Amino acid sequence: MWHARRSYDIYIDTVHMNKDALLASGIGFGVGLLITGTILMGPTLVSQVSEKISALRSASGEVASATQEHNGSDSSGNSNNSNVSFTIVSPTQEEIVTTEKVDIKGKSPSGSTIIIAGDVDEAVTTANDQNEYSASITMKEGVNMITVTSLSNDTPTVNKITLFYQP
Repeated sequence: MWHARRSYDIYIDTVHMNKDALLASGIGFGVGLLITGTILMGPTLVSQVSEKISALRSASGEVASATQEHNGSDSSGNSNNSNVSFTIVSPTQEEIVTTEKVDIKGKSPSGSTIIIAGDVDEAVTTANDQNEYSASITMKEGVNMITVTSLSNDTPTVNKITLFYQP
C-alpha cells in the first residue's frame, strides 16, 4: 500500500511540475514576444507619439493665431495694423509630392520673418508687401513634418503640415 500511495504522490508531483513548466514556458514566450515587438515596433510608435504631440502643440499655436486675428492685437495687447492671418497656402496638409524640392507658400503680415523647417533642411524668408511668403525646402522620401513659424511683432505663431514625398 505504501508503494501505491508513493506512486500516486509522484504522479501528482509530476503533473504539478509539468503545469509549472508550461506556465514558465508561456510566461517566457510572452516576455520574449513583448521584447521582440518593442524592438521592431518601438521606433514607429515613438515617431507616431511624437507626431501626435507635435499636432497638439500645433493646434494650440493655431488657436493663438486665430485669437490674434480675431482680436486685432498680439499677445502683449499691441495693435496689429494688418488683419492678415498666418496661413500655409500650399502645399496642403498630407499632400503627396513628387519633387525633392518643394515650395512652401503662404500668407503672413507684411515684414514677418518666416522660418520653414523640414526634416532635411530649413529656410528663412520675409513676408512681402502683399503679405505673401515663399521658400523651398528639400524633402526626404516618405513622411515629412514641416513646421512654419511666423515672427510678427516679436510674437511667434506656428503652423505645421505633413507631406509625403514619393519620387
